[in-house]
Amino acid sequence: LRRVGKYELGFKLGEGKEGTCYLATKGPQEYCVKIIFLTENHLRKRERFHNEIEALKCLGSHPNIIAFHEAFR
Repeated sequence: LRRVGKYELGFKLGEGKEGTCYLATKGPQEYCVKIIFLTENHLRKRERFHNEIEALKCLGSHPNIIAFHEAFR
């Protein structure tokens, strides 16, 4: 298994233009997580993702909206 931050990544669920989704565990819980690796030269993308994160935080919990858990470097 591969570890990213606090998550142990299991098998890949899918891959898209902006990132890859994995089944991951964090402690005893399982999550489906989207992992996006940005390089230093993706400043415009980082700004856009920061804006997306802020919007998701404001939306709160809803069954039809993906939940934001964390972002890290």
